[in-house]
Amino acid sequence: MKRSTLFFLAALFLSGVATAQSDQVEEAILNAHNAWFAAFDRGDVDAIDRMETDDFVLVNRDRIVDKRQQLENIRTGLGGGTEMTRVTGVHSFSLIGDAAVLTGLAYSSSQAGGESFLFSEVWVQREGRWQIRLAHFSSVGAEP
Repeated sequence: MKRSTLFFLAALFLSGVATAQSDQVEEAILNAHNAWFAAFDRGDVDAIDRMETDDFVLVNRDRIVDKRQQLENIRTGLGGGTEMTRVTGVHSFSLIGDAAVLTGLAYSSSQAGGESFLFSEVWVQREGRWQIRLAHFSSVGAEP
């Protein structure tokens, strides 16, 4: 009887530790997600370069863009550098070892108009910091 009680208490304690760690990681990734979007909105290529893995891939509308192409598009004014208002609702967060998946619905607006989109992001921990490895965005319409 005592062993089963100790086992139960140990399992309960460890699940609480795991939940607390997952919550800390989720908060760190949400902060990184917001910083990544803010850097994009500012057109800050150097910050984006640091936040993305070297093998970063962006899937957006009708194309797949690698990191080099994305940064070049921002440098030449084809993306980013626009003052935006953005509201993000996270639908799910999953931590899988040194990787995490973030999905949700976001709304962004600028002087040019607004758009709602679904997103999925894969974040990986490398050398003690979280970087985005893959982002997928699908438009779900104009301003609500």
